[in-house]
Amino acid sequence: MATEAELETVDTEGQSAPAVTSQKSVTVSDPAVVALSEVKLSSQKTTNKSYKSDCSNITRPEGYLPVGQRPSVPLVQSTIGITSEWLTEVYTMRGFLKEGGKVTSCNVKPLGEGEGVMGLLAICTVELENAEAHAPLQFVAKFSPCKTSMPGFMLRSIFGAEAHWYNDMEELDQGLGRPAAFFIGAKLFHKRFWKRKPVFCMLVEMMPKPLYSRTSGCDNLQHLRLVMTSLASFHARWWKASKKEEPLTWVSAPGTDHMGLFKNALIFSVNKGFPALERCWGDTYKPVLAMKPVIMQKLKWFVREVYKPPLTLCHGDVHLDNIFFDESFPTGMKMIDFGNICIAQAGFDVAYFLAQNIEPELRRTCEAELMLLYHERLVRDGVEGYSLDDCWRSYRLNLFRVLINVMFVSYDQFAADAKRKRGMFAETPTKEDEKVRAT
Repeated sequence: MATEAELETVDTEGQSAPAVTSQKSVTVSDPAVVALSEVKLSSQKTTNKSYKSDCSNITRPEGYLPVGQRPSVPLVQSTIGITSEWLTEVYTMRGFLKEGGKVTSCNVKPLGEGEGVMGLLAICTVELENAEAHAPLQFVAKFSPCKTSMPGFMLRSIFGAEAHWYNDMEELDQGLGRPAAFFIGAKLFHKRFWKRKPVFCMLVEMMPKPLYSRTSGCDNLQHLRLVMTSLASFHARWWKASKKEEPLTWVSAPGTDHMGLFKNALIFSVNKGFPALERCWGDTYKPVLAMKPVIMQKLKWFVREVYKPPLTLCHGDVHLDNIFFDESFPTGMKMIDFGNICIAQAGFDVAYFLAQNIEPELRRTCEAELMLLYHERLVRDGVEGYSLDDCWRSYRLNLFRVLINVMFVSYDQFAADAKRKRGMFAETPTKEDEKVRAT
């Protein structure tokens, strides 16, 4: 798999690459590579294809309530609260039921091992009586964690970002395919805020089975192209966007929030990350460790450069576990997990995707073609004064930002276990720990 540690110079000469085929490739018909500006969703009218950060034409969804305002349906805090009676209220509020209709049964199946650090996910399957044809029979419920050491402000930032993204705008206005949201509820503050955490409950559309994962990678060139053009249309839509105006007042802007303190967090991650990389992964990152003197010398310069304009809205977590392909989708793909959405250089999303989801040999073969395709879509959708060279520079800069993420995770989640020889670093790890190690 491609790793975040790959910081080799990219050859930009020659902007096309031969077609890539592999025996592992999933056989699909070519998905339509279009922007959300060119399609029609529900009863919404199409907009101009130029998405040059015009926030004045945002449409609030029908029945819009600000995140945190109490809805007409009570807020439940976990899957225990998902009952037929409660869902009948939700479905009635959303217009999914005819007069006298109801949810007659509900089956809730948690995903994974239950509540984790990032909350609880569950698949809900319902049976309906006297319902509208468009009423969903299955959906995903997502809750913020009740028992967590994560500070309340971080829960509000991560889960609040996702709640705002689903709640505040129509999908068409956002420029990126996502699941439909059926219910968004939040309790942002409690009277005893020092004892109780914020609560978030989101019911969203069920996605099809993913074709790929970030550990298996994607070697289908057509799908790689689709991701790149979709990201370009999304970035163009929010080009030079600002959190000083609606609808993005809630979004994270790491380069300027709290007087730019997040920049210090990047420096902290590098200082702690170098010893963590060596302790956790041995010689795997030996080429990176050898570059430490140069990296430390250039670190403050990098932190200044990586947040310089032009900036746009970035998904912040573009990997294959968060991407779903289906020919029934208006643009051929949809994405989930918007908790890390932020204002950053467009190259951040591009680097995050290309560095972590494609085998290095394949990436080197098609990288130039994908970058050219991405830039062409940016220009087509209205971005001006941003050359292909600018595009490559942002991508290269942000490759190091992706590596910093690996450094921080190594320090924060694995270094202590590696030092004490426990978990996946134990002499006799459990099967689950061996599985984590293999990924």
